[in-house]
Amino acid sequence: MSHSRRPAKKPSCLSLPLTHRLNTYALGACAAGVSLLALKLPSEAEVIYTPANVVIGRDGSYGIDLNNDGIVDYRIVEFGGMIGNPQSLEVDPLNGNEVACMSSPGCLDFNSAAALPAGVQIGYNPFWERGFLFGLAVAGSFDGEIYYRGFWPKTKDHYLPLRFQINGETHYGWARLTVKFVGVPPKDGTWQATLSGYAYETIPNKSIISGQTSGTDDDRQSSGASVGAKANEKKQPVSLGTLALGKE
Repeated sequence: MSHSRRPAKKPSCLSLPLTHRLNTYALGACAAGVSLLALKLPSEAEVIYTPANVVIGRDGSYGIDLNNDGIVDYRIVEFGGMIGNPQSLEVDPLNGNEVACMSSPGCLDFNSAAALPAGVQIGYNPFWERGFLFGLAVAGSFDGEIYYRGFWPKTKDHYLPLRFQINGETHYGWARLTVKFVGVPPKDGTWQATLSGYAYETIPNKSIISGQTSGTDDDRQSSGASVGAKANEKKQPVSLGTLALGKE
């Protein structure tokens, strides 16, 4: 029994205007899909960390360029020769940038720049100040008695909280320092500050955790073993304001 074969259909040709409209629709739908996909992706924080190994000694200074754009944002300075000839270690926020105080608002105490342990949230708090030469540590003598002042003497791997500007937008960061006095104050010695790294959050106005070197708030890594152990504790980060009020 023979089967009749149907004649093959010839492909129909669409008119040029209709083809153009369909192509335009397809391209538009594709672009819309890409746009919607982009909108659905959350904006993730990125912390940029710069390792360092810099020792700042007597009459020394070092400029910190937090975002590595060729502009120095902060300068750590060691010097002497003030009243009573104390040796001072200070931070100078440049270009309108700021540091956080540990004590009273306004950094009224000469030695009040904050020294944070790892795991502290650095963001909004009432103690940010801008100005010239905020004290980290002072060593001197008075009536034959040697004194040390500030929050930084004899600290290991502590964090200086920083708030600075990138293209007019506010970013938070930190610098990690180990500070000790070498010799006998005030004349026969010097502050020795070792800068071992610094970091900042790339998203404007987003807080950063002291010791955080990458990723999100839950990814708190550090180059120092003791700092890393502290930073990776499974608990909510303490805010700088809470720490300053002595509630932690």
